[in-house]
Amino acid sequence: MDYGKFLKEQRKKQKISQQTLADAVGVSQKAISFWGSGQRKMGIEYADKVFAALGVSVVIGKKGEKKI
Repeated sequence: MDYGKFLKEQRKKQKISQQTLADAVGVSQKAISFWGSGQRKMGIEYADKVFAALGVSVVIGKKGEKKI
């Protein structure tokens, strides 16, 4: 799944505004907008903060990769 799409879906599902999430992460509202719309890719340095603020965990790996 696209992380931007997931970010947007989770934010809307939880009724969190772009500005509220931006404040929690320490970025601009515009950054949240760009990431959610797919106009820009979210840097890995922000991924933990964003998804922690949303209360979700995301595992980054290759599609189809088997976990042992």
